[in-house]
Amino acid sequence: MYVSVALLADETTQRLVDQIRQELGVSVATLPRMPLPAHLSLKQPFVCKELAPVEAWLERLASSLSPIEIALERLYHGQYEGQGILGLAAAETACLRALHNRINAELLAVVADPAAPFDGDAYRFHVTVAMGPLGADNPYRRYHDAMADPHLDHIMFARQLALFVCAGALPTPQDWRLYRSLTLGAPPPR
Repeated sequence: MYVSVALLADETTQRLVDQIRQELGVSVATLPRMPLPAHLSLKQPFVCKELAPVEAWLERLASSLSPIEIALERLYHGQYEGQGILGLAAAETACLRALHNRINAELLAVVADPAAPFDGDAYRFHVTVAMGPLGADNPYRRYHDAMADPHLDHIMFARQLALFVCAGALPTPQDWRLYRSLTLGAPPPR
């Protein structure tokens, strides 16, 4: 199975993501379902054979963190392996970079191989709004390019850490589910 770690978005950010998806859906006949709540990814998918050690580590991590304020600066579009992407780019901060690096370092003692695409300094923090296969047209780019100004002035308040799980052999966006969420700064469950 695959697992991924993220900060869950607050209600205001979830509404913003839902609004953009609704607007995008008007121009995309079959907008793929996004089964996960809005979130800022901290660790992209990696292979995990046993969840219990990852859960125990996640509990320790969540209890050691305070809520995090994240500036979402602009709407962006991109593509990866035949998938179109529309997302909200987050401002790079020392706090987010240190947390990403900490997760990568600590997971080395938890799973056999926590390597994932975009690990390290190349990773860019973001909230994915929509993702789906590209055909002859790229509706994600079209939506982005039709905006008068893709810049945002939005603050996301992250208060929960999430563990997402995909049981499939190859993860697809529609196969993920929220497995666990933990409040930042709360003592680990006993």
